Amino acid sequence: MVKAITFTNYSNEDFYHMWDGVRYDFPKGKSTMLPEALAKHFAKYLAMRELMKKDKNLGLTRAEVEEEMQKALDVADSIESEDETKLATETTNYNTMRKSELVKEAEEKGIDVAGKKKEEIVDDLESFEGE
Repeated sequence: MVKAITFTNYSNEDFYHMWDGVRYDFPKGKSTMLPEALAKHFAKYLAMRELMKKDKNLGLTRAEVEEEMQKALDVADSIESEDETKLATETTNYNTMRKSELVKEAEEKGIDVAGKKKEEIVDDLESFEGE
């Protein structure tokens, strides 16, 4: 059984981090459903960033990081699936994708993205999914 939970960038600035060589972008204040391992990974690094802003000496304890991580995770808002590929499809969030990935996704769906900003492409893809 694979589980996805909600990750929220609770900070007042955008956050990005890498996973398996892929950059994920999380605009400030935005939430997204992610596989649990990814959500916890991103929550850890977001928590560490925010804690280091407060205390530059880097003397962070594991307990402090775990407590801060909880601000980014909503395990009550979760979905489970037997199929990891199906779960990944159900949790696709265009806001976390890079523009080049969005362009490829849009082109595969036959959406014209010429001259559009990232936010406009996201809107087009979300509208397409809603049809």
